Amino acid sequence: MKKALLISIGLSLLSTVALATNPRNVRYLLPQGGVSDGGGSAVVCRAADGSVQSAELLDLFEGRIINGHVVGVDTARPYMEIAREVAAKIDKGGVGHDLTGVSRITDSSGTITTRISLRGGDISLDSMKWGLEAAAKMVRMLPEGVALKPVSDYNSPIVPKNCAVEQLALFQDAPNRLLIVSDIWNKLDALNKSALMIHETLYRTLRFSDKEADSNRTRLTVALAFTSYQFELGRMQLPARVHLCNSTDLDMNYRFALYASGDQVHYEFFRFNGKFGLTRETFKQPLMGSILDSRATGSTVAVHSDQMNAPILENPLFYSVTNWGAGGPVFMIGIAGEQSILVSCYETEVPALTVK
Repeated sequence: MKKALLISIGLSLLSTVALATNPRNVRYLLPQGGVSDGGGSAVVCRAADGSVQSAELLDLFEGRIINGHVVGVDTARPYMEIAREVAAKIDKGGVGHDLTGVSRITDSSGTITTRISLRGGDISLDSMKWGLEAAAKMVRMLPEGVALKPVSDYNSPIVPKNCAVEQLALFQDAPNRLLIVSDIWNKLDALNKSALMIHETLYRTLRFSDKEADSNRTRLTVALAFTSYQFELGRMQLPARVHLCNSTDLDMNYRFALYASGDQVHYEFFRFNGKFGLTRETFKQPLMGSILDSRATGSTVAVHSDQMNAPILENPLFYSVTNWGAGGPVFMIGIAGEQSILVSCYETEVPALTVK
């Protein structure tokens, strides 16, 4: 039976930080990029004469310092060999592929019903592998002593003392050029060079497919990709029948599946706040009193909270509330906010899917 549900979602903003002053003895090339361009940044430590002493990609620096990430790939190889392995690893999560379809059905009364469907058949996930090879062909090294103006598409709360976050690369989408600052690049090891190529490839994919306007998700994903974490395609974990749910806004910015397993209800998000998942994003709660609990009657209210399994969302605390009243259940889930979004759900079969 079709149900109307209510989702309450709130998103917190990351804090910003003022970066250190620009390094000495450099001149700037090209105007600042916008959301149509993107670039990677590095934590750079310079000597008194302005020469680069050390450099580390901001993604890996944040992952190591903030999240305690440990490198989990073999780095004693050429940087493109490392990058190809990591690109294939990320592709397993379905980056660049929304495995749901959208249909809008109009009945005889003119009422429009919007539904999502899960696609079956074979699918080849090769966005990152293909994009990496394309990006490598677009590299243009800038001469020594030439820097890039900051793109300012990130928020980072940390930087080492006596060092600064500097623009390392700029991907210009229109001319298809990947500009790289050579004096910083030359101080990077194979790990950081490969991570930069993954950053540029992933960020470009997200700018085109999800209209991503900042690199925050990209940096979190890149840092995670170089650990031992294994990316999963959530679609492959679903049972034969699920409740498919979508927000009723025109773009269907929230899409997820609900299903019961034992004494718990599982949520598998395909899109969250208008963005497809880069890692498997799931949430679970007790079945008792939930929206799928057919035993719940009367006007009881059940509240459950749990940690969401979503590494690049930094495990936000979710809550869900089911109000059972005379008119049926009203269902809400959310995170630290009060914005409400109407959601429609219906039960359906899950077609078989094979990933090549």
